[in-house]
Amino acid sequence: MLWELLKGFPSVHKALTYIDAIGCALALEKPAAREQTLILPVTAHSRPPQDNDLEEARRHIAELKALLAQADDELEEKSRAVDQSARAVARLEVQLREANTTAAEDMEEALQALDDVERSRAEAEELRRRLFEAGRYEDAVVEHPPGAPTSFAELWDRFSGLQRVLVTADKNKTLQLDRAERGRVWAAKAWNALMALDSYAEVASQGFSGRFREYCMAGIAGSVIWPVKQLALGEAEVTMAKFGAERIFAVPQSVDPSGRRQMKSHLRLDSKGAISPRIYFLDDTKGTTARVIVGYIGPHLTNTKT
Repeated sequence: MLWELLKGFPSVHKALTYIDAIGCALALEKPAAREQTLILPVTAHSRPPQDNDLEEARRHIAELKALLAQADDELEEKSRAVDQSARAVARLEVQLREANTTAAEDMEEALQALDDVERSRAEAEELRRRLFEAGRYEDAVVEHPPGAPTSFAELWDRFSGLQRVLVTADKNKTLQLDRAERGRVWAAKAWNALMALDSYAEVASQGFSGRFREYCMAGIAGSVIWPVKQLALGEAEVTMAKFGAERIFAVPQSVDPSGRRQMKSHLRLDSKGAISPRIYFLDDTKGTTARVIVGYIGPHLTNTKT
């Protein structure tokens, strides 16, 4: 088994073949002659070792040492190749797990979006039916609203259409997301997130007493909601202690005279990768502006895991 393994290394094979050949030559000698060679003392008639014999032996030994050194190098190289292959396989397995997780999350989001679309369609059909029954035929026909934005640049141009969301975010930070491969997906999700915040603020102005989480779970007819799993209303204490300064964003002076306020509540636009965008907001629906203030739309901020 060991011989078969070592044959894979040319220098080892050569050295062992050479040694094996010497052994075979000795084995072919007549036993009596070999015994005589080993037993008989050197006499006056025996040929003492010559210098050229010793030089030849030294040469063979040197050759064997060189072959073994080369074999060591080949073994080390093979070992490095095996280690590199193992690390590559480990990296690919991690990427595969992340891809599977992302695919599962995307599927869940797609199913949620389909459910929202079906619910909205059913509500629209019911409202249209009631308008027809009331004879308000013109009111039953509405223009189709634009679809989801395909970039954050397009998203930025739509902020004026939000009635109860005030965006104070840094535009440059937001537009950086367009450079990412998933930028189009994130832009569409960001628009849905802002629409959900806008819908929440409108419902709050009509007397809804809960916060954004409760609103998303209430199932209010005609409302735009955001998945609760992708909502965080706070940050870890250790994160705020070390990186809280990153979470201070612009607000109207009516909210804070300094024009700045720390924001902890955020919406996750993604959960994998280094960018993993976030939307940070301040719920001021019960405050002076009666709005939701969005202070940040951009890449994931620093925390203890980044």
